[in-house]
Amino acid sequence: MKNIVMIGSTHFDPVWTWTWEEGMASIHSTFRSALDRMKEDEEFIYSFSTPPVFEWIREIDPAMFEEIKERVKEGRWELCEGWWVQPDCFTGCGESYVRQSLYGQLYLKEQFGRYSRSVFNVDSFGHNSQIPQILKKSHMDYYCMCRPEQWFFELDSPYFWWEGKDGSRVQTFRIGQYSEIYNKDMRTNVALAESNMKDAPCDEMMVYGITNHGGAPTKKAISDIHELNGEKEYSLPFSTVAGYFEMQEEPSHTVSTEMITKNFGPYVNLSGIKQKNRTAEYAVLNAEKTALLAETLLNIPYKKEVFASCWKDILFNHFHDILGGASTKEVYVDANNQLGRVIFTANERMHLNLQAITKKINTPGKNPENPWNVVVWNLEETPYHGYLEAEMQWLHEFPAYSEGIVLEDEDGTRYPCQIILETSVIPGFRSRVLFKAEIPSVGYKLFKVIQTGEQQKKRQFTTQIETEEFSVQIDETTGFISSIYSKKLNKTFADLLVPKCFEDEADNEGFSATTYGKELEGFTLLELQTLESGPARWVLKADFGFRTSLVSMYYTFYRDIDYFDVAYRANWNEKHTVVKLMAKTGYDSCLVASPYASEIRGDTDSDAPMGEWIRMYDQSGEVAILSGGVFAYTKEKDLLGLSLLRSCIYADMRLDSELKDEDYPYTDFGISEGKLRIVIHEGKENRGISALAKQFNNPPIVLCEANHEGMYPAEQSFVSLEGTGVVLGAMKKQELGEDTVIRLAEVEGNEGQVILRYFGKKYAVSMNPYEIKTLKIDGEYLKEVYITEDEIN
Repeated sequence: MKNIVMIGSTHFDPVWTWTWEEGMASIHSTFRSALDRMKEDEEFIYSFSTPPVFEWIREIDPAMFEEIKERVKEGRWELCEGWWVQPDCFTGCGESYVRQSLYGQLYLKEQFGRYSRSVFNVDSFGHNSQIPQILKKSHMDYYCMCRPEQWFFELDSPYFWWEGKDGSRVQTFRIGQYSEIYNKDMRTNVALAESNMKDAPCDEMMVYGITNHGGAPTKKAISDIHELNGEKEYSLPFSTVAGYFEMQEEPSHTVSTEMITKNFGPYVNLSGIKQKNRTAEYAVLNAEKTALLAETLLNIPYKKEVFASCWKDILFNHFHDILGGASTKEVYVDANNQLGRVIFTANERMHLNLQAITKKINTPGKNPENPWNVVVWNLEETPYHGYLEAEMQWLHEFPAYSEGIVLEDEDGTRYPCQIILETSVIPGFRSRVLFKAEIPSVGYKLFKVIQTGEQQKKRQFTTQIETEEFSVQIDETTGFISSIYSKKLNKTFADLLVPKCFEDEADNEGFSATTYGKELEGFTLLELQTLESGPARWVLKADFGFRTSLVSMYYTFYRDIDYFDVAYRANWNEKHTVVKLMAKTGYDSCLVASPYASEIRGDTDSDAPMGEWIRMYDQSGEVAILSGGVFAYTKEKDLLGLSLLRSCIYADMRLDSELKDEDYPYTDFGISEGKLRIVIHEGKENRGISALAKQFNNPPIVLCEANHEGMYPAEQSFVSLEGTGVVLGAMKKQELGEDTVIRLAEVEGNEGQVILRYFGKKYAVSMNPYEIKTLKIDGEYLKEVYITEDEIN
């Protein structure tokens, strides 16, 4: 029989059914216990590493922190976790998992003088397929996980090569396949392992200690291990995570896929916190880009410590029980506050940088003819081509005004505007307009505002809409889109987005059930209105009732573009339900965005995670859905079920017990809202869906600016990326140096070359399928570096 390698550890949730300050108190006593066990037993080794938790200890008990550092130096305390926390591995953007490595490893290097060799991610609900590459490019070779378990994801051995999308491999162990995790009864757990390991191809990794709220391995557990070592023919050595892998021969088989669990709750719970996370991620990425622009153009200092602090707040809230919606309601007060701090701080830095540059632009508008200029900043790496909204002030700088407006660029090209509803209700005070324009990549374009004096036509109620791309019919009795005819595809889509409600008696995390229950009664149309019927777009609003709840859907169709938008707003009050938008796409093949990648997937009756887009397609065409609020879906042939909200009990882990008659708080009660963009294309090619999804979730910033002279032209691009399937994941300053770092990621599975233009310099970059490449700009050259931004030897 193989050996059983003993890993003393603490599975610690900084938050779950408690808030962070309780967790801080608990881990302090846990560390005291672990350090005391080391004094009592020279063979005992402890494996634990969570940088924000270490920071708590460094703040509240510096002496203990120094004691930990000494034990790390001795090899008695293993830094087994190279990430900031054990995160939800699907909801974040690709860059966020890179930052887990970057900030986690840099912290360990700074405080302890070494990198971790592993990520010990044993409680997360599934694992995205780019993790092996991220680990290998962050000085890590080993990965430990638990979910999905054997009954969801069958493995011949818990020890295997995990191969990422690009071919990178890490040695991986799934704990819990042979023995229970953190079982306090060592003899029972060892007996269980013995019965399951008769023909095992590898040693068992048995993790012991007190779990969740904290608690180190006990004196009795350590004593039992010593006794068992004297009784057994095999060995039960005290070891480390890295030590386990070093003892093994190379794995005999390979897993080369993502790993998704059917415990679906974390993929769908609390879409609001998931949306706020995405907003925060984009806010900091934007702030980093604009800080580089401002430093390069105007020598304004780059505030790297501000951005690092923002990222660390984001990464803490990636913790799987936070982002997965599995914690108590109180936890989300802190999470919303923390992410709100990130968003405000990042947006403040971004606008300060943008304004510093904008005030030096030579505006096309001149006094006194033009009251304002519209300034549009596009911070994405591809040009923006689509519709934009701008709002400008009249009173009291100018006379009240409520008539027509046209925009004009520096070359004299005019851009017709549709007057739309402004955000205040003071006649003549402000105007809001819709216009279509192209904005250069990582750059800006200015337009002067011209008052035309034209009277605006009154909107007309309509349920039939004709655009250059589509013929649309809204059903007056149901309020649903009854049909959309695509002129390019010569294809009619019916029942494309229909709201439906399903029974959901599962616990919060989805341990007690892997699917939802029966479909409930339908939604009742309360009112159908036309909100806009102008020359550029039509907006219809349908209000639906369901029991005591209200759901509003806003359908937006544009005159001359091959997509339409659907926004939703629910005031939900129904317990144990899930609301989905059912989309009959007419296509069966499915490609789904995942962090820095995309995945071909089949049917699933359990909610599965999705990133910013999902494509349904065949050889002739596609329906791609860009998501600004949906993070999970089900699929049966050509039918998608996009999960809008789920009302389960917070932190409910009933498995077999009956629900008590209590006033429990429910997730997604009250207001939930989001937006979708439905793109209908010819052909099976991806056609830049990743770029469209980024622009949908991170649209250009529109500002109003007075007239002034300046040193910069009215239109300019500073950075661009030419080539399909590759995204600019980050543009930032080196954490421990002054060079610029560029992160590129190939997300569609293609090999080729892209052209990066950066402040007048041109760089050709070769990209392999699904490659994540971290590049340092070194004068005239690009130099690839580790994710940790140190040199590759």
